Amino acid sequence: MVLNEDLIPTTDSRDEIRRIAKVSDMLCTGHAYLRDQYQTRALLLDLLVLLSSTWLVALAFVSPDTAKPLAPRNIDPMLWIGVLGVFTFALSIVQSKVDWKGRSDAHQRSFEIYAEVKGLAHHMPQHDNIILKTNCNEVLVKYDLAALVGIHITEKEFLKAKKRHKVEGMAEREGFNLRLVSLIQRNQRLSC
Repeated sequence: MVLNEDLIPTTDSRDEIRRIAKVSDMLCTGHAYLRDQYQTRALLLDLLVLLSSTWLVALAFVSPDTAKPLAPRNIDPMLWIGVLGVFTFALSIVQSKVDWKGRSDAHQRSFEIYAEVKGLAHHMPQHDNIILKTNCNEVLVKYDLAALVGIHITEKEFLKAKKRHKVEGMAEREGFNLRLVSLIQRNQRLSC
């Protein structure tokens, strides 16, 4: 049985819950996009470190005559070993400083929290078309928690994410391919 004090007015609470669902949906898109971006960057950096380390090891453990074809033309293999060593070390420092894997993981966690908030807001149980106070409070608390513990999206990233979210929404509503819509928009910007 639902008591009257457990109910809250429909209009204000429904509008707030709709707003939270909309914002959470957009933030899900933004965090998913940034997660993928940082994940790709981390993978590329990992591959560069791996490839340069492998090349370095290949040069270090072969005879000087065998190392000549492994080094670029007109560069002494011993000098190339030094260059590759410095390059690999520099990439490792960059890798530890930018921490793209950590950022990707943080955006994944934020995505999961906002997806939960979005799900709760979209599937809010109602009693005679009135939202229960406990359900509304649960959504509000989770939304506030997501803002507190989630990774921050800079304004520049937020604007890009908002634009991407609008494009995704348009593509979804109209049944277009997202890549095709993005390509058309990119070509329109270039032609201006």
